[in-house]
Amino acid sequence: MCEARCGVFEDFEYLRIFFTTKALSALSLTKRRLNLEQPLVKLSALSGRPDESSRTGLSGKYFGLKPNIMFDQLRNKFPLSDDKWNDYVSCFKQMQVPARTILLKEGDIPNKMFLIEKGCARAWFNNDGKDVTFQFFFENSSFSSIESFKKNVPSVVTLETIEPCILWAISKKDIKRIIAEVSEVPALRDKFIDAIFERTFDYMKYFFSFIKDTPAQRYEALIKDRPQIVQRVPQHYIASYLGVSTVHLSRIKSKRK
Repeated sequence: MCEARCGVFEDFEYLRIFFTTKALSALSLTKRRLNLEQPLVKLSALSGRPDESSRTGLSGKYFGLKPNIMFDQLRNKFPLSDDKWNDYVSCFKQMQVPARTILLKEGDIPNKMFLIEKGCARAWFNNDGKDVTFQFFFENSSFSSIESFKKNVPSVVTLETIEPCILWAISKKDIKRIIAEVSEVPALRDKFIDAIFERTFDYMKYFFSFIKDTPAQRYEALIKDRPQIVQRVPQHYIASYLGVSTVHLSRIKSKRK
């Protein structure tokens, strides 16, 4: 039984490394491709951010509040005893932060993972002085710099809130303990693997769109597949995500009318 279980996790670890490597390769290639696109939002030479009004560090306050209905909605998806569920949920600490709060800087090593109750955030990287948005996160989604979180290496992205956010943060120590324990439960292990693969496939889809689609096609796909980005995210972040300038994005939008 032990040998079979170990074999499963060796296969899973191989797949995790394979897909993570592909995602990081995609990020590297996307950086190089963006050098060929039109100018993006320029970063401040001193701050490494769009402008000096960006906040650095976790300026929000932690609140030892009982997790709310968001966790209750997740309860039925996980076959755990009430005691074990309450133990895991108690590891999350609520924090409220303003818009444009830097949760993790590129080059730092994360010690927390976040779950969004309210608000949205983005992952971005500095590409030769250009702020390039790589991913958006909305309510009920978790995020961190996963490879950095897992391997304790510098993050290749910065994580920043877009709107004022209510977040639930969990430490690396607690998440490692939870993962180690739930990995013994096949149903939970499968959910965990599916979540990792889903996020990786999103990154790969984003990368391939830069190869085969025009900016106009990428914008149309964004409207169809992720309309909340168009509805809630500032235009200069959307332009960065599409790999175009804000002027180019305005032209794309005008041609749709």
